[in-house]
Amino acid sequence: MDNQELQQAAGAASTLQSSFSPVAQSVMYGASPTASIISLPNTHQLVSLKLSNHNFMYWRMQMKPFLLGQDVYSFVDGTSPCPPPHLAATETSTFSINPVYLSWKQQDHLIMSALLSFLSVEVLHLVVDCNTSHAI
Repeated sequence: MDNQELQQAAGAASTLQSSFSPVAQSVMYGASPTASIISLPNTHQLVSLKLSNHNFMYWRMQMKPFLLGQDVYSFVDGTSPCPPPHLAATETSTFSINPVYLSWKQQDHLIMSALLSFLSVEVLHLVVDCNTSHAI
């Protein structure tokens, strides 16, 4: 790659990185992938309702502030998109796994777990095929 191609690639990467959540951005700028993962402990002490067919407004009233306060709401509303799973190949290496992707997936699975624990049996069947917290 010549200098012009490297500059174009760096510009494209910068544009892509700005679309990621603060969690993903902290990984990109030097923090270790596991250091930026936000665990969601004690959620049942803060959110008292399980979502049913009849209480969405009350459930949402508790869940949204909790997720915003944990700085993970961007995963749920889709504004923190999944980063690419692989890094581009260079002249000296082949494709490699993107550590930001691994961190994003781990964080999203923690959020999915929390969300699923707040669904009643009567609505759980609606999210069986969901693979991300945004899909839930």
